[in-house]
Amino acid sequence: MIKLLKVMKGRHMTKYNDLKTFFHPKSIAIYGVSNTPFKFANMHLFNLLSGGYKGEIYLIHPKESTIMEFQAYRSVIEVPEPIDLVLIVAPTRVVPQILEDCGKKGIHHVICVTAGFSEIGNFEAQNQLKEVAAKYGIHIMGPNCIGVISPEAYLNCTPVPLPPPKGTAGIISHSGSWACHILFTLDEKLRLGISKIVSCGNEVNTDMVDFLEAFEEDPNITSIGLYIEGLRRPKKFLEVARRVSQKKPIIAVPIGQGEAGMRAAQSHTAAISTPSAIMNPVLKQAGILVTDSNDDMLNFLQAITSQPLPKGPRVGIVTVGGGPGTTIADLSEKLQLKVPLFSESLQEKLRAILPFTASTKNPVDVTFDMNWDNFYSKIPKLLINSGEVDSLIFYGLFSMDKWFKNFKVKNPFQSVKNLSDDGFLEASQKVMTDNFKSLIRTGRKANMPMLFTNLFLSRADPLIETIQSRGLPILLPEVAPKIMSLMWQYAKYKQNLELNKV
Repeated sequence: MIKLLKVMKGRHMTKYNDLKTFFHPKSIAIYGVSNTPFKFANMHLFNLLSGGYKGEIYLIHPKESTIMEFQAYRSVIEVPEPIDLVLIVAPTRVVPQILEDCGKKGIHHVICVTAGFSEIGNFEAQNQLKEVAAKYGIHIMGPNCIGVISPEAYLNCTPVPLPPPKGTAGIISHSGSWACHILFTLDEKLRLGISKIVSCGNEVNTDMVDFLEAFEEDPNITSIGLYIEGLRRPKKFLEVARRVSQKKPIIAVPIGQGEAGMRAAQSHTAAISTPSAIMNPVLKQAGILVTDSNDDMLNFLQAITSQPLPKGPRVGIVTVGGGPGTTIADLSEKLQLKVPLFSESLQEKLRAILPFTASTKNPVDVTFDMNWDNFYSKIPKLLINSGEVDSLIFYGLFSMDKWFKNFKVKNPFQSVKNLSDDGFLEASQKVMTDNFKSLIRTGRKANMPMLFTNLFLSRADPLIETIQSRGLPILLPEVAPKIMSLMWQYAKYKQNLELNKV
């Protein structure tokens, strides 16, 4: 215990094995559960149970002996078995004593969801937690956080009933609300596989730096997203981030950089923010990609998980309409990507397969030509084999579902109605899905990243499932250039690292 205390005070216990219990606890005790169903702690309990957590769960209540037909204990000290992790959702005034009991029980990992500490100026209460934690060698996540997600351990220790699919992205957020937003976004829009999500809150003795070091060594994490409200150890953070970013891409959303935002961040997690003019360049020097949007962060993590990095800045754009293609081209150039004019020899090959109304210069605009073999196969192969592009962005993912339903209900021609009745719709969808699968294989064989934008598909469309099941994001035309630019920034950073080794 003496050795452990010295390590904790020196803040060197930051390797994955030291924090692994947060992500793979064999048993959990919960303070704050109640026979009143919709208490906050009960939401954590229900999510642990419904998520398939396989460890033991112990319910702690100061008065009740049973909670919803489960046995309850007055304190962790009364639990006869060892406990790996404690979740505290109890009044602020009792948290120090709960922590004291955890220490006496030999528990070294605690998630404190309870708020009311330094974020409201209650530094005395937060210092009490720090002192008790130092006394017993306890790692605290929080206080003022929502908990942790670890799909690989079937662990949803948060109030959000939407565990994400298992994957390789790790996310650390100062904000519990944004962590909740991320979970809802993953459920509604994206199929991003997650390894860990941490809500670190006020960071009483375990901060973003500690979790970043743990993620560095975690073999299941290949990319990292950060939501930063302020850095308590900026020098150490940059040292660690510089090391981690050489192995795993890190993308950050730093907030609280204007006067009002800084004020809000300080009242939220007691964070001391830094103006963007100072913060952003420093983060970039450490190899961290910077964005101002959580959705962009998630889209980047999904793209980097499923796609190779571009070898250069040249992007080829393939579109079914002029307006979106122009938008993608404009934004690409604003974001330091290049949209090169294709060579005459390449344009000749494109003209040979496209209608005379098409544009072949880049963007390649097929002007709503419904030849899917061209769109999904012939054009991409010509662009890839030309050596004139490093990445591709597509606009115009279609399904015939809505059109055929409309024909069947409103079209007066029986022959068109019969097409739908005869399975033509299903056959059409299969052709498009097969073409898309072929396009993905082409891109992977060429080791070239491809992003897909869409305004035409509903979430229920079979093509959506085909795309998302392969880990690919489906983006708005305004978003795809941002994501490709971020991918190129990281690729360029890696290239420069290699050059500096020579």
